[in-house]
Amino acid sequence: MFDTGFGQNPTLERDLRCLSDWQRRHLPNIHSPLGQQILAWLIRNRDQPKPFSHLLISTSFSPTSVRHLLNQFAVLGLVEVRKVPVTCRRGDIVATPKLKERLEEYAERIRASFRTSPVTPVGPQPHRHSAHFITSVISALPASKPQVIRRY
Repeated sequence: MFDTGFGQNPTLERDLRCLSDWQRRHLPNIHSPLGQQILAWLIRNRDQPKPFSHLLISTSFSPTSVRHLLNQFAVLGLVEVRKVPVTCRRGDIVATPKLKERLEEYAERIRASFRTSPVTPVGPQPHRHSAHFITSVISALPASKPQVIRRY
């Protein structure tokens, strides 16, 4: 039989399982293609929030899929979907400070997993790239809540 190396580092495997469980609870679907597109859109539009239609145009997914994931983010408090006072329809979409906090915590958990369990690199290291991606996302988020500019 071939030795795959699986089971050689039980501490790392436990840490990665815990990281995956935490990610599913606190940042659902963040690594799915749609989750990445929504996250990138939130970061690009952090200074001037835009309406749902703008998000929909910038993704390659169906309106139902986008709305479903956006609602998951809103329930967790990661984004705020403001209502237009006159029509009570959905207005601008804004990333909340909670999203930045969760991404920072996620990046720290990734770093901690590799600090406690040193890994001998064999090939590409996707987890290090993930940590770099999350760290770059965090640095791109605004420090304070963005101001919404309404155009009439």
